[in-house]
Amino acid sequence: MRTELKTLKRLPDGAWKPPTLVLLHGLGSNEQDLMSFGHAIDARWALITVRAPLQCEYGGFAWFDVAWEQSGLRANQDQALESLAALRSALDDPVGWLGFEPGAMVVGGFSQGAMMSLGLALIEPARFSGCLLMSGRTLPAFIPTSAPPGIEVLPFFIQHGELDPVIPVTEGRRTLEVIRSLGGDAEYIEYPMGHEVSMESLADAGAWLGARLANMA
Repeated sequence: MRTELKTLKRLPDGAWKPPTLVLLHGLGSNEQDLMSFGHAIDARWALITVRAPLQCEYGGFAWFDVAWEQSGLRANQDQALESLAALRSALDDPVGWLGFEPGAMVVGGFSQGAMMSLGLALIEPARFSGCLLMSGRTLPAFIPTSAPPGIEVLPFFIQHGELDPVIPVTEGRRTLEVIRSLGGDAEYIEYPMGHEVSMESLADAGAWLGARLANMA
């Protein structure tokens, strides 16, 4: 069952067109999950977390269904494209969706949320001021056939666990290769962790976001 995209918001006091960080959660989670990262993210960001549109049978929400096969995870590419279109439509009317006019925007997420974030960034790099990818991978349906305008100046930050049993670290390395093949580049760090966000990786993400704020000033 597909539902609307719901959000949680943490807005800076009195800011007009605040720099905005949109975070997308992983499989089986919801919009409350990544809001818990707020303590590590500068309060000058408008922090928006988004609930995925597909309800999971076992609870929580997903951007697309996955099948666990012997060769690894297989994503429902059609559902992923539908969810990507819903996100793009919402971003085309940010005031109607978010209730305020955002300034510079960074998109990011964990696992499935990282895959969706990369899809958004590869379609229209010029829309964003950064892309944060935590423990994700590249979906074939999201890879453009040619370099999208603006990708060469879009900052990417890729984080992945060396011990990830769900999405192997080779997928993080593959994401870096895809971005570079399209003319972009990324800061890439591997951590001694599984399929998770560690205190170290979260601190690094917060520092990277802080650098984005400094570049916007």
